[in-house]
Amino acid sequence: MKKALGCLLVVVAGVVVWGTIPVLVIFGDAWEHRSVCDAQYEAVEAALKPVNLLDAAPPGAIPGQELYRSCDDPDDHHAMISRFYSLSGQSRSPEDIQSFYRDLALFNGWEFTSAGDPGDEPSCILKGNINFEVSFDSESDSYIVSASTWPC
Repeated sequence: MKKALGCLLVVVAGVVVWGTIPVLVIFGDAWEHRSVCDAQYEAVEAALKPVNLLDAAPPGAIPGQELYRSCDDPDDHHAMISRFYSLSGQSRSPEDIQSFYRDLALFNGWEFTSAGDPGDEPSCILKGNINFEVSFDSESDSYIVSASTWPC
């Protein structure tokens, strides 16, 4: 009986140890991803100070209720914070909206630079390594402003 109980304990201990290792690996990766993403979110939030470009809106733009955060890529850990805006029938052109955000960003320490060669047209708004952009939904009167650690 003692021998059978001893064998059973060895088997149970082996199952526990070998069953725990994959769980620890998975949780370890998730913990690392979360901590890296949290640091990336802090970098984005720091770039948005003292003027949060995600809260600014041209006349007629209606902000969505909440900021959206994503840091989905477990390999690159790029974080993005964004906000949705609707124009509710306003006749503002995408160029007007882009100009509003570009001017506000430049006034608050962001730089308008090119994504490729130095001779290319400026196409990115950066503050350090944080990229700010405005994206338009071609099927509705809405747009999204976002700041992220994705490269320009």
